[in-house]
Amino acid sequence: MLLTTLGPASLNGVNIHIGRACKQDQSQQVGKIILQGTVSIIPTHAPFLVLMYFTGDIWAKLGCTPPVTDVINRYFTATMWNFPLVSLGTLSRHLLDGIEKYRVVLESKNQTMPMRPYRASIIINLLGLGITAGLGGILTFGLGPIPAMGVVGFPYASLIQSFITLPITATYLFYHRKFMRETFGFPSFAFRESLPILKDLLITGGSLMLQWSGEIFAMIIRTVFAQKLSEDAFIAQGIVDQVEGFAMSIGFGISMSLNSLAAQAVSHKDFDQLKRINHMAMLLSISTAGTLCILCSVPNIQVLLASIFFDISANPNVLILFQSAMRWTAIGFIPDFMRQVSKSVLMSMGENYTPSIMNLLSVAAGVAGGWALSFIADLNLPGMTLGGAAGLALAATSTEIYKWFCLYRHETKAKTPALPTIASAAIKTNSPSNLLSHFSSLFKCSKKPEQQALLAETKSDSRFLPA
Repeated sequence: MLLTTLGPASLNGVNIHIGRACKQDQSQQVGKIILQGTVSIIPTHAPFLVLMYFTGDIWAKLGCTPPVTDVINRYFTATMWNFPLVSLGTLSRHLLDGIEKYRVVLESKNQTMPMRPYRASIIINLLGLGITAGLGGILTFGLGPIPAMGVVGFPYASLIQSFITLPITATYLFYHRKFMRETFGFPSFAFRESLPILKDLLITGGSLMLQWSGEIFAMIIRTVFAQKLSEDAFIAQGIVDQVEGFAMSIGFGISMSLNSLAAQAVSHKDFDQLKRINHMAMLLSISTAGTLCILCSVPNIQVLLASIFFDISANPNVLILFQSAMRWTAIGFIPDFMRQVSKSVLMSMGENYTPSIMNLLSVAAGVAGGWALSFIADLNLPGMTLGGAAGLALAATSTEIYKWFCLYRHETKAKTPALPTIASAAIKTNSPSNLLSHFSSLFKCSKKPEQQALLAETKSDSRFLPA
């Protein structure tokens, strides 16, 4: 699940740049951002398409049986076709989100906008969800003359949904083409002029890809460790991964929602506002993560979650392992949400790769600690999830410290006036007379005898006299 969302997640830099352009009343940049966002799909998605193609072979090397690798190959082959379309859908949602932000700018000027992008986005998303859920069940299990396709049913249902919702979005934008062209310069084909935007998008998206790729790899390693523990642990870990992936998507959504506001505060050098945004986003993330943590720790809800993915009556030991492992995973929701908010704040300040590397190292430490607790301390699957929670706590702590360090550095730099350099203008123009005037202005207000003597000596030096 994380692999299929990683490519579209790399486009979240588009959201940051569109929000910044609209908030700064530079709406003509939006068309160029969308153009370069579309171009960036190629370099950011190609590695994942290759990884999807060889996923079955990778799991075969890790010890999976041929029937399992066959299912994996069929699933990811079907997913590959829809992968770029999902990203185009993500790009269109970022565009609608940016238009909504500009509507706020227009309303502040007592102007109206002929579009209601949030309303259109909600309708299109609900339509897509209904198509995927309804058609996915039909294609997976079969209905009447439609044969059951099994595990590839939902990927093909998602593909059909993309072929339906993308033209609807394009039609909606085409209907408002006059407003889009005049206000946002859309569509924009100024490719050369917008190349710097592509560079920024690749930098922002690359840092997200680096972090999420490491987390996917850590999830694969945990799955391999669980398989070595027992078959029951392997099944329980798979259920834990599904619940954790759902929770991570909520935290990621909260962190992405503050991107444009934080970027606007940084562009205006309003770091007090940036701190307020950080505090509110952190409060929202902690409260949401705490609620999820409490819910996922309730035994009855744990039974419900496990029964969605597995017939627990056939093997009650899987439920026992899932419940014990889920407790530590649920506690890890809180530091996970915190680090994602801190990462978004850092991205708004242009800090991309350092927090991603810090997160990768922390997650790696969590995987190593989970292995030690599971196999050396003999804590079984709960030890692995305890190590993962500890790694998330380490990531949240290190990212939080680095965030406040960067805030202090940027705030100090913004408040410190630029110091004048002596004779800098004269050196640039290579003019001795300008150099002499700089020395004169430096000493003209001084009444100290030694400084007046130095000024007289400077004026008499032939090196500083005009030719």
